[in-house]
Amino acid sequence: MDNPTQHCYDIGFILKRIQKHGLFMQLEKCTFDQSPTEFLGYILSSDSIKMDPQKVEAIYNWAVPRSPHPELHKFLLTVHSRLLRANSLLLHKAVKFVWTPEAHHAFEQLKAAFTTTPV
Repeated sequence: MDNPTQHCYDIGFILKRIQKHGLFMQLEKCTFDQSPTEFLGYILSSDSIKMDPQKVEAIYNWAVPRSPHPELHKFLLTVHSRLLRANSLLLHKAVKFVWTPEAHHAFEQLKAAFTTTPV
C-alpha cells in the first residue's frame, strides 16, 4: 500500500456509504490491513494475486464423473462454457453415458484451466 493515510480514508468512506444505504457488516467477520488475505479462492497481497493452493489441490483431485447426473452435471455447472462441448452432450437424456477419450481429455483440460493463471 503506497499511502496508508489515503487507504484509511477510503475504508472510512466505504463504511459510511454502507451505513448510509442501510447495510451493515459483522465486524467479527471483518479484517483490515491484512496482507496477504484470502478472497474468493485467491490469495491477495500487495504485489500479487495467486490462486489458493487448497482450491487448486481440490481441483486436481476431482474424480472422473461416472454418471451424467448428478456428478457430471454438478461438475459442468462450475466450468467455462468454451471448454464444455465434449462433455455437455453427455448430459442429454437421449445420449448414453459413455466416458470417451475425448471426454476425458476435455475433463483434464478443464482441470488444467482451473489450476493455472489467469483463470
